[in-house]
Amino acid sequence: MLKIKWLRRLVLLLAFLFFIAALEKNGVVNTTAPPAKNTAQDSLIILTDRQWITLDPAMAADPQSAKIINNIFEGLVKYKPGSVEVEPALATGWQVEQDGRVWIFHLRRGVKFHDNTPFNAQAVKFSVERVMAGKEIMPYSEMVFGMVDKVEVLNDYTVKFVLKYPYAPFLQNLAMPWAAPMVSPTAVKKLGLDFGRSPVGTGPFQLQKWQDERLVLTANENHWKQAPFIKKVLFQAEADNRERLKKLATGRVDIVDNIYLPKLSAKQLKNTVPVQQTSASINYLGFYTDKAPFNSSRLRRAVTMAVNREKLVQELYNGSILPAESYIPAGIPGHSKKLTQYPYNIDECKKLLEQNGYAGGMNLTLITYQGPRPYNPAGGEKLAQAIKKQLALAGINVKIKVYPWPEYKRALKRREGDCFLYGWVGDNGDPDNFLYTLLTTPQIKRGLNPAGYSNPQVDRMLASARQVTDPKLRQRIYYHAQQIILQDAPWILFNYGYDSALITKNVKNFKLQPTGGYYLYGIYKS
Repeated sequence: MLKIKWLRRLVLLLAFLFFIAALEKNGVVNTTAPPAKNTAQDSLIILTDRQWITLDPAMAADPQSAKIINNIFEGLVKYKPGSVEVEPALATGWQVEQDGRVWIFHLRRGVKFHDNTPFNAQAVKFSVERVMAGKEIMPYSEMVFGMVDKVEVLNDYTVKFVLKYPYAPFLQNLAMPWAAPMVSPTAVKKLGLDFGRSPVGTGPFQLQKWQDERLVLTANENHWKQAPFIKKVLFQAEADNRERLKKLATGRVDIVDNIYLPKLSAKQLKNTVPVQQTSASINYLGFYTDKAPFNSSRLRRAVTMAVNREKLVQELYNGSILPAESYIPAGIPGHSKKLTQYPYNIDECKKLLEQNGYAGGMNLTLITYQGPRPYNPAGGEKLAQAIKKQLALAGINVKIKVYPWPEYKRALKRREGDCFLYGWVGDNGDPDNFLYTLLTTPQIKRGLNPAGYSNPQVDRMLASARQVTDPKLRQRIYYHAQQIILQDAPWILFNYGYDSALITKNVKNFKLQPTGGYYLYGIYKS
């Protein structure tokens, strides 16, 4: 009898564990290691280096705003913490029909916006059509929804997107913090242009106060998963890095984001935990491929072989940043370690220069930007000087022209100099956002391909990759396209960017996103 009772208890226990596992798999509960019940650990203070601009996802375009939008709003899907892989959010599942022209999403039931407005298919239609109609003023409207023909409500919890043409990165777009998140129709209609100051989403946190450079979020206790562990989050904008580090060291704040770790001393790092993530960004030197002298691929190859990229990255960034060989950053589908640029070879460089009319060397003008960029924390001037020093060994004399960022963008548009330093911060974690966006002929007029690189074979390959839904086939296309581009050498690739933060030792589960920002849901303090 005792044995039967023991078996019954075991069966009940196993059934309960399977039930909890099923709930967790479907996003109903979160069994991340829970914090101790201690109200002193319920708040989080984050020091950022710049202020946010708007909390309306349709109007935002800056990374600072996106950090907060990520936690107030949710989309149909989201990126998994620490990666660009997409997982369900407000949609529980989806199906793709008619060769990628139709996407049907099944919505999560029982979800409400922070103002108690029900989340349903009508709310999805409202959110999407609002962005589609605002393409003149909403920065990411065209990128996220430009391929959408119409949005149809099939029933309260099923919505259909009809695309103008198959578009493989569509799901990646829907995970972005810009344009894609769902907004409360009630709040938007009531607040109009003021919605960006009083945002209403379905996310795990909601806005309590925004006063100048201080912003307070509080936990959404009715969140569809469960209430977050952290009950209050204070964002404070502080440009002075020394002051930010001082406050972290003395325990007055919990997280300092966007901090360049190699510049910090052991004393500054004491009692903290560094968090790093290779970002979806790339740093490069671009040649104007459609004008002399670099309309010659042989001359582009010569200059590429005169740069010791490994040494340059090591010296400039203390080995903290990943050198680049593939045009697609690490962690993004299509990145390959098998791809390589032309190797460093001074003798071969000089031979190519001589064969192409530059036996005595050559002179070139390199334009660059002032100060650091996300993909180049050393700054444009330092990178330019390092390149100049290396090219001099091959008889290539470099004149450097430096501009403040806004003027630099205008100089690029005027196509000043012979080559330029530039980079790109990815938007949606898809290879299309790098290869098609930056290296196809149609993008020259849009200003996103300042190198003027044009190869009809590459254009065809990258256009087809946008419409292929088979991930393995897309990977093959991107691999072969990169082989051709590397042979043409329109850029010299230096490195991928990286994001970093410092946190106190009692902050757990904090992860940076490759596309920028972070999710606060699941974070707790021990």
